[in-house]
Formats: sequence, C-alpha cells, structure tokens
Amino acid sequence: MYNGVSQAAREIARSASVHPGSPLGSSPETTAVVDVQRKLVFGLRPGSCVGSACTPPDQFGIAFHCEGLDGTTVKGDGVGGCAAPDVVRVVVTAQYSPVALLGFGGPLTLSSSSSNQVQ
Repeated sequence: MYNGVSQAAREIARSASVHPGSPLGSSPETTAVVDVQRKLVFGLRPGSCVGSACTPPDQFGIAFHCEGLDGTTVKGDGVGGCAAPDVVRVVVTAQYSPVALLGFGGPLTLSSSSSNQVQ
C-alpha cells in the first residue's frame, strides 16, 4: 500500500513540474495523472489543495506546494502557479485498514511526498 502512495506522489510531482498550471496542479496533464492515481491507490482521500489551504494537511488526498531551491515556501505557495527554478512538492495521503489486524487499532494513515524542480 505504501508503495502505491509513494509512487502516486512521484508521478503527480513529475507531471506538475512539467505542467504546473495556475493554481499549481490544475493543468489538464496533471489532472489526468491525478485521476489515474486515484484509481490505482485504494483509500486515497478525496480532494486536493494548494498551498496554505492545506490545513490540516492530512484532510486532503493530494496537496501541492511551491518551494524555493532552499526549501522555503514561495510567496503564494502555488496559488498563482509555480515557475522555474522553483520546486513542486506533492504530498499524497491515504487511509489503509489492514485485514490482518481484524479491526483492532483502526485504520492507518499513510503519507508520502515527492519534489521536482519546475522545468
């Protein structure tokens, strides 16, 4: 399950770094990749957000952020898009309920992030 979540983060970050859109992640190419990943990753939470709207962060399935090369948040954090040489960071969150636990302990929240420099 975690492999699927981390692969989804990588694929979406790759697409968003080449086709960022404004707001970040809204390009048709990135939207198509998001749709595919939602079908592949069971438990991916609905919704997505950009920048400071991602509060609390695990409320959304996919969060887009725009950061500088030094890791600091770029003004607007992707609301107005993200341009080179900035970095797109995508966080993917999904819930998983392992059958082996037979319902004890409740669901697990899995989260992964991936970053790519905007092309």
